Amino acid sequence: MWRAILRDQLCVPEADFWACVQDDVVPQRSIARPVAEVGVPAQVVHTLIHQVGIPDAEVAAMSREEAIARVNKFWTEGA
Repeated sequence: MWRAILRDQLCVPEADFWACVQDDVVPQRSIARPVAEVGVPAQVVHTLIHQVGIPDAEVAAMSREEAIARVNKFWTEGA
């Protein structure tokens, strides 16, 4: 189990882990991976396509903020 944690979560070899624990030798770390952009929630996409009537391609081109704003407009103004 520990090997899986070291490999998959901490991303360090076992020798580097123990060197850090016992001798305060900080392991070399890779460059942080960029965080993926949060997409449009599925329910928002469904509402825009099936209730508001916006074409799929137009919904796909919307940012998360644009899509949520459009659903909010639909819910408050009915347009």
